[in-house]
Amino acid sequence: MENKKLKKGFTPLEKAVDFVQRLSSYKADGALRHQSAQTVRELRSLTGFTLLELSIVVVIIGILASIGIPTYLKTVEKGRSAEARQILGLIRMSENVYYFEWDGYVNDYRALSIFDVPSSSCDPKHYFWYEFIPAGDGYTVTAHRCWRNNGGGKQPDSVYEYDISIDQDGAITGTPGFL
Repeated sequence: MENKKLKKGFTPLEKAVDFVQRLSSYKADGALRHQSAQTVRELRSLTGFTLLELSIVVVIIGILASIGIPTYLKTVEKGRSAEARQILGLIRMSENVYYFEWDGYVNDYRALSIFDVPSSSCDPKHYFWYEFIPAGDGYTVTAHRCWRNNGGGKQPDSVYEYDISIDQDGAITGTPGFL
């Protein structure tokens, strides 16, 4: 068989002429067949992928997704915990202002005139609800994540249940992996 190089056209007309010339070289025995394909198996290998090859690709994509999606979700949840750290910092700052003014901490952060901080239940505007715990001469404020089993809270609910706390000294503690 003659192995001829195909000319690459530069204009649309030259490309069309080249396509028609190549198409005529595919015809053999009344069917379209590439010049180099001598058998049906060779023809199939020139036209596409086998079912086995496609199945392997699907399995590999499934494995990568099963590794990547949980990591992605945990990273997103760590980003949502920024809301808790921000509100806990606001409560701590307000407590310090109150302490310097009145020489003591309040027993309930709602007395600090901090608006829009949910307490005792989940609120549709927040990912967390907050609990104030007086402790001797100080306090601890804990942010509890609204999650599927306790209902409410800003959507989407979390699949994780975790807490973040801050005390009067500014020490932040909580569930590892979400701080």
